Amino acid sequence: MALDEVTLWEYRKALSGDLTKLRRNEDKGTEEEDERAFEAVYDDYLKRFGLGDKYERYAELQMELIDAYTDYIENDNEFARNLINRLEREMEQLTTDSRGGDMDDAIIIVSKWLGTYINEREWIAKDFFKALDNCIKENEQIRQKHGKANKEE
Repeated sequence: MALDEVTLWEYRKALSGDLTKLRRNEDKGTEEEDERAFEAVYDDYLKRFGLGDKYERYAELQMELIDAYTDYIENDNEFARNLINRLEREMEQLTTDSRGGDMDDAIIIVSKWLGTYINEREWIAKDFFKALDNCIKENEQIRQKHGKANKEE
């Protein structure tokens, strides 16, 4: 199963934990098959679109945090304790920062950008994420263009 085989609605339901929504026939299938299907769909998403800067930064912070905890425990290093506090605050900020919005916000933004209503039960998940990616890229180009224009003035 791949990202171009599921609707946006099915994908969102699976992300929220209801893996049965990935079944072609909801009455047939096992938990193990559901998990394999979700892994395949999610792997396809990651292959096509990646994790994103926010998640990559979070993973980096987790690795730094592990090193800091190790240093603190093994050496009773007070600097490491301060580093742990800073890293934990930054990680918490990443998880509570709403500037990135959520999926509902993304659907509204892409709908406005395309000038059409997005019906989650009809849109293929891959097509939505491609549209979102293009929307983000276009927005970045506009920001850069306006930033250069403002600097020239």
